[in-house]
Amino acid sequence: MSTPHSLPVLSTLLVEDSLEFAQVMSDFIELIPDLGLEFTVCSRLSEALERLEHESFELILLDLNLPDSRGIKTCRRVRRAAPDAAVVIISGMDDESLALETVAGGAQEYLGKDELNPRSLRRAIRYALERTRAQAARREHTLFMEAAHRVGRMGVWQRDLRTGRLSWPERTCELFGIGAEGFGGTVDEFHSLVHPDDLDRVKAAMPENVKDGNAEELEYRIIRSDGETRWLQERGTVERDGRGRATRVFGVVIDVTERKAMEQQVLRAQRMDSVGALAGGIAHDLNNIFSPITMAADLLKRKCGDGRQMELLDSIRNCAQRGAEMVSQILSFARGMEGRRVEVQVSHVVRDIEKVIRETFPKNISTEVSLANPLPTFHGDPTQIHQILMNLCVNARDAMPGGGELRITVDEFHVDRQYSADRYRARDGRHVRITVRDTGTGIPAKYLGKLFDPFFSTKEAGKGTGLGLSTVHSIVQAHGGFIEVDSKEGKGSRFAVHLPVAQRTRGPEEVAANAAPVPPGSGELILVVDDEQTVRQITKSTLESFGYRVITAGDGAEGVARYSEHRAEVRAIVSDMIMPVMDGLGLVRVIRRMDADIPLIVASGGVRNGQEDKLYSEGVTEYLPKPFTVETVLRALARVLGKLSAEA
Repeated sequence: MSTPHSLPVLSTLLVEDSLEFAQVMSDFIELIPDLGLEFTVCSRLSEALERLEHESFELILLDLNLPDSRGIKTCRRVRRAAPDAAVVIISGMDDESLALETVAGGAQEYLGKDELNPRSLRRAIRYALERTRAQAARREHTLFMEAAHRVGRMGVWQRDLRTGRLSWPERTCELFGIGAEGFGGTVDEFHSLVHPDDLDRVKAAMPENVKDGNAEELEYRIIRSDGETRWLQERGTVERDGRGRATRVFGVVIDVTERKAMEQQVLRAQRMDSVGALAGGIAHDLNNIFSPITMAADLLKRKCGDGRQMELLDSIRNCAQRGAEMVSQILSFARGMEGRRVEVQVSHVVRDIEKVIRETFPKNISTEVSLANPLPTFHGDPTQIHQILMNLCVNARDAMPGGGELRITVDEFHVDRQYSADRYRARDGRHVRITVRDTGTGIPAKYLGKLFDPFFSTKEAGKGTGLGLSTVHSIVQAHGGFIEVDSKEGKGSRFAVHLPVAQRTRGPEEVAANAAPVPPGSGELILVVDDEQTVRQITKSTLESFGYRVITAGDGAEGVARYSEHRAEVRAIVSDMIMPVMDGLGLVRVIRRMDADIPLIVASGGVRNGQEDKLYSEGVTEYLPKPFTVETVLRALARVLGKLSAEA
């Protein structure tokens, strides 16, 4: 049967074994053209099921009594074959119980043949279609909500205030890590899932929100049955009866663990920004403390002949130098992986770390250090290499709470093209390889890909910041190297740091130049500008003891005045960078307008990597990082005064 082209076609399957009745149905449908039916007729159930395997129909008109099937079984088999179609039962049996059973079995409408006419048929079809479409919409909505709950890690709940019972669907039970059959619906059961540290707050909030008539909004932690701790955010509202009495609270609960983790990362990042600002502020002052100690120790060593006193002076000097390195390390970590690059012989750093380990690590951890000889050098920051080794060794110590073996091996390793192709950021060529092995608990395989992520830690809360390995990774990358990790649970871990060998090593002439004695002064007048009185005094005493004459100033403005007063005699200026009234950079700019040739040595403990170029562009002759030693400042003066070559 065809329908007018202006109407949407409604594909229909008529399952009826009586040809006479099928013709009657055809005649009735002709009288209700607004439905736009286009139907196919089957006389047996088997024929209909075969059709349904290959075609889809929106409407099925079904007789229950067919040659090959009878009764409710016919309806159920058709419904299984066409779950989305609207089914109208057209039966010659006027049986109310059968009608109810077919509707329960999946049919949308039941129509007796004795009451069949165009009007009743039209009404039944329209009702069946509306029910089917409504059911499809509900299914789609349910699927959408289930997807939203699954993706958004969301569940729903309600609490009957008269009985105190909680009702959760299966999805909410999944969020709490329990099976739907394992939750009895009592408040005490819910409280048993809440983290002990949050329990009092949760208990107090529940009645308060109902009493005040507010919508519940609460964040708390739960401990799932698998031991995992998750953060949940609960939102609900109070339902009241006609008398205004609270009868029910219902709402949603959302897993916000990832959001809370991000918030913690932001807070940690903010704290690190604060540490960076604080470190930058105190670095200059601390280095001004270490500089006089270092220089005074050097001066006293030159005048002291007693062996025991020399050892004490060495200890004082080394402590001051180590303190300065710690300041540099804090600055490097807080501001980023920057630092002074020199030619590093890693064996010295390793021996320093070995000494710290043997003095501070538990005695049930045995330490073995193996250094290849000879070892090539590489360009790097010794303090940052120290930081790499210390982080790796501390992690190894923490992985061996019951004791074990810690092995540090340093050797030369050649990376060929095939090896580098299989490893991220690896480059061909010679490398210094630093390997730290332990026999500890090892790292689960699922965590290996996250080890170097900032703030990721396998340690318990409060026992690790999650920044150690991230810092190690950043330092290694900044040095042009790469890092490999091998670990198995229960069998320990191996971290291998590869740092590219320096392309150029110091030649005999350069070594000789650096080893050459520093020539003393010949009465040259030096202007020392520093706001720290102790730094001015020790620098003045040092230079005077080596044959220079010295005048001093306490800030940049006074320095300009003193230079104007003694301009004809001053041969060089040594100035601090950070000073009140006028800082070192301001002093350099004014002096350069007065004299383009006067040597200017600027010292600071707070200049960031990359800022030295700016100092040189402003007219600085040499830059000295604080704290400087006696030999450092004397060599710098000898170079700018032409007493030593530029390499010395």
